[in-house]
Amino acid sequence: MDPITLTVAAFGASIINTLIGLGAVAAPVAGIATAAGPAVTGATVLAAPAVAGAAAGSAAPVAMIANDPHASQGAQNGIAVAVNQAQETVAGSVNNLQIPGIPQIHFN
Repeated sequence: MDPITLTVAAFGASIINTLIGLGAVAAPVAGIATAAGPAVTGATVLAAPAVAGAAAGSAAPVAMIANDPHASQGAQNGIAVAVNQAQETVAGSVNNLQIPGIPQIHFN
């Protein structure tokens, strides 16, 4: 796979893992995302038709993103936002446990 498709798939896998970690409340969505697979999930979350085409294996959308600095930056921004949200969710979940002696988690 090309690097963009791999990145989208890794992003999708992190989304699926986050959904699974949320438990029963997210189980229906986690099931759909798992069935679709990481590449499709990542492309869907980014909501970029060119990325979705890349996840499906088309070379033209990959070239469009790779050769367009605005599209590349948009894909990177989408991934960064999702990673930040996942970090906030994890930190919030752990911090809300209020375990004595365990410091609060903060991501920079």
